[in-house]
Amino acid sequence: MSPAGPVRELRAEHLRYEAGGRLILEDVSLTAPAGRALAVSGPSGSGKTTLLLLLAGLDRPAGGRVLLDGTAMEDGTARHACAMMLQSLGLVPILTAVENLAVPLQARRLARADIEERCARWLEALGLGSLGEKMTQELSGGQRQRLALARALALDAPVLLADEPTAELDAASRSLVVDLLVREARRGRIVVVATHDEEVGAACDDHLRLVEGRMGR
Repeated sequence: MSPAGPVRELRAEHLRYEAGGRLILEDVSLTAPAGRALAVSGPSGSGKTTLLLLLAGLDRPAGGRVLLDGTAMEDGTARHACAMMLQSLGLVPILTAVENLAVPLQARRLARADIEERCARWLEALGLGSLGEKMTQELSGGQRQRLALARALALDAPVLLADEPTAELDAASRSLVVDLLVREARRGRIVVVATHDEEVGAACDDHLRLVEGRMGR
């Protein structure tokens, strides 16, 4: 099964972003082609999360632009092509694991059988197959992190943006997630990962380093 809707390239051109009178990003450009995984690394406060939010169209830059196959990310169709795993995870604690996956799929009016298949497939892929009926608040930090990634993957969007997807994981789970992200890129997705994890950076095809909101050398 391939990701929904073919895409070729996600591009950011000379992004600038300010918040609270402080410059967060300055003149950041990147190209992320389909079929390759891009790691964005840098110390805390370097602008990694802000960059992913701009790439997803969840925030707007003060300067520059984000394009998906030439279409501005402000366009609703382009935004719809992106799925993002937030660093804060954004899970609903009073829902079960499978319900957290199902809610965004229901919002897209998918058929019930399709929703059930996607939930089962991605819970299993992330090693959570036996935990679908567990309340999210009962899961460990690493399990919740994998659940948030499963929710993003279940959307089957052609662009996958993941913010620190391995921060809470043990070695085995980290390897599972890294292998999965690379495999999804090989299947034709655009994959961009913000990370402190050297294993993730080494596994990705391309690497962008941020230093105080600017592209490092």
